[in-house]
Amino acid sequence: MTGKRTAWGQVKSGLRIAGTIVLAFLFFVALWGSVRFLTLRNNVEKQGAHPLLGGLSLLCLSGILLLTTKTWSRWLFAILAYSAAKLFFGVWFFALGAKPRMDLATGAVIVVVLVCSTLATAKFLTRAPQAAERPGLVAFLICLIFAVEYQSWTPWIVGFALLAAGHAIHFFMHTRKGLRANHSMPA
Repeated sequence: MTGKRTAWGQVKSGLRIAGTIVLAFLFFVALWGSVRFLTLRNNVEKQGAHPLLGGLSLLCLSGILLLTTKTWSRWLFAILAYSAAKLFFGVWFFALGAKPRMDLATGAVIVVVLVCSTLATAKFLTRAPQAAERPGLVAFLICLIFAVEYQSWTPWIVGFALLAAGHAIHFFMHTRKGLRANHSMPA
């Protein structure tokens, strides 16, 4: 084949992919750390963390997330889908006799919430988030981190509602533009 890449081109491509994965992981850790600083969940007396620092870093990181939604929206879908699939099969394992017993109803609720979250982000596989969807998606991701931090359903549900609001606003704006275009055409 004439379109083959050189060995060095393949190495550069692999390093670029690996670098992107490491950068995404470090960004997520920084985002989680800023949430921990904001909520004072870490030991303030020993580490000297301040809510102001956490809030400012969360604001800056949220701005970066808002500008790069096209890049990471597919990753979020993949992580949610993987988690839903893994937990779906894991619920049966934990409910049917593993040592750390899990209530089947609790596991089923978690799977349903994960599946709903996955379906809500599925449209970003075929297109990038637009207009009001972008802040809704960023808010959803940040609320997921708050849900993990507090080990609570409330932030997850709030994030899901904000994501749904972003979808609804985008839908109505898109529908309104279509209606305007149809009404402005001469008969």
